[in-house]
Amino acid sequence: MTKKTKIPKLDELPDVFDLVLAGQLLGYNEDYLRKQSALGNFPGYQLFPAKGAAWRVNKTDLLEWLEMRRSESAWVKKREIRPS
Repeated sequence: MTKKTKIPKLDELPDVFDLVLAGQLLGYNEDYLRKQSALGNFPGYQLFPAKGAAWRVNKTDLLEWLEMRRSESAWVKKREIRPS
């Protein structure tokens, strides 16, 4: 049986956390987020830019990234142009 990790609420998140927690929050694999961070598609950063260095995510950057993704969503755009 796989042990489930408790995912913290938004206000319980630390200001900076690792890609493992970011992956748990978003439902993505840590390796995928690492690759997307390296490509500039996800707001992760390396503490020390060297091969194998730890990657981190800033909570504020993640929230801004999510809002940007949300505003680019076709679903949101469709709702915004709907007549009242």
